[in-house]
Amino acid sequence: EATLSALQRFQNRAVTLIVGGNDRGQDISRLSAWIEDHASVTAIGCGPAASRIAGLAETYDDFADAVTRAEAVTEKGGVLLFSPSAPSSAPYKNYKERSAVFRRKAGLAP
Repeated sequence: EATLSALQRFQNRAVTLIVGGNDRGQDISRLSAWIEDHASVTAIGCGPAASRIAGLAETYDDFADAVTRAEAVTEKGGVLLFSPSAPSSAPYKNYKERSAVFRRKAGLAP
């Protein structure tokens, strides 16, 4: 629901979404449908949960690689959204470690 809410917030802009993480088996049908129905969303998957999300442009095993690719494909003026929809997967212990990688790569943290 949080990822869908974020996507709806930016529905009038081009969005590159990084999504995935550990697979808890939750229902991702609404998220998959949103991604497939909105051409303005480029979704990049990472982690085991990504294998169940429809409409992904690409998937990566390494989160840092996913962020690098997302940066490269995000349109000028577009939104790069990190909303994983699932808990962190190895090698990250938790969301704090994974989000720190995103913040560093996005130039938001040292």
